[in-house]
Amino acid sequence: MITAMPYFLARLEGSSLQATFPSYLSSIFNVAGFTALSYLTATAKQTNTSKRIRPSLTVITASMFTLTVSPFTPWSAGTFFAFVLLNALFQASFGAYFQAALVRLASLFGPYAIQAFFTGQAAVGVAVSAVQFVAAALAGERKTSNDSPSNDLTSLDDDKDRMLREASTSAFWFFSLSTGFLVFTYGTYLWLTKLPVYHEVVHPHLAPATAVEENEEAEIQEAEEDERSDDEGAHPMSRSMTESGHLLAVHVESQVRDADVSVLGVAKLNLFYNIAVGYVFIVTLSIFPPITASIRSTNPVPETGRISIFSPILFTSLHFLVFNIGDYVGRALCSNPRVHISSGRRLLTLSALRTIFIPLFLACNVQRPSATPSLTSPPLINSDFLFFLILLVF
Repeated sequence: MITAMPYFLARLEGSSLQATFPSYLSSIFNVAGFTALSYLTATAKQTNTSKRIRPSLTVITASMFTLTVSPFTPWSAGTFFAFVLLNALFQASFGAYFQAALVRLASLFGPYAIQAFFTGQAAVGVAVSAVQFVAAALAGERKTSNDSPSNDLTSLDDDKDRMLREASTSAFWFFSLSTGFLVFTYGTYLWLTKLPVYHEVVHPHLAPATAVEENEEAEIQEAEEDERSDDEGAHPMSRSMTESGHLLAVHVESQVRDADVSVLGVAKLNLFYNIAVGYVFIVTLSIFPPITASIRSTNPVPETGRISIFSPILFTSLHFLVFNIGDYVGRALCSNPRVHISSGRRLLTLSALRTIFIPLFLACNVQRPSATPSLTSPPLINSDFLFFLILLVF
């Protein structure tokens, strides 16, 4: 939803809700996600989270479809504001359910599956932001080619209408692609559940804890026999995932028998890692997108009437694309063991250093709604290239 920020802001143009909308959206999205994840953590032992994948994905797909048709709705700014925030509430809550279930499922296939999962998330972000950027560019090009000259009294209104049309067209194609991708994902998941390797790895973990405890030795012995029989003809990838699943099954089953293991105990063991990850998100979401989406190009928009990379719609869309590319590169680099950092204290130090990005972005060309253009001074970082470079590293 954050990627569609230019569309949301265009729909709220002229309303007092526009300036505070990014903060409201980020706050509700994160509070809802945190609440859902807290509940999932508290009920992790009582519920089979893999059963939450299908209903969660269904709700997320339905929510995305409502956003697809939203460009055709004649809602007022207040109604649209409430609709988007309610949609964010649903997507964040069920998205937390969906992601927690997927992480649990991927963990059964070993660390390489976890790495692929997180890298795949970033790859999808690059894809959707690229589509958003291209759709915005095509929409603006098509509209400007049909524009007719206007007098000074109506030029401002024409510019606002053109920006709204560009943003709405771009949002429609963006949300349409996202909805189609979610439907494809649902079908892919159903196909995955039919594979033999899925049943071999996942099925042992679906049994009740009592059954796991009673049949532990028999299941381990059977697993070892299956490994020896499958080594000769099984597909290498299937065999690798099965072996990882069996090894993890032994570990998980031993943990199930330990009733003294608690959430607080696990959190204490991972204290530095948890703080490091949490602070990364605190810094990221406090800047991106509430501040970064309000940064405009330092170059003037050409008065030719044609769409330009310096126009607010395209510039903001490009900034989402650059951020997602940096996110993908960073996650992909983690697949290289040479860049792995196992020390929690070192990770916490690197996380704290992320604070430096806050003044860097504030030094860029941030546009404040209440500021008077004639009274504003040039930004300290008066370069679009430096802004995108900082964003890429961020």
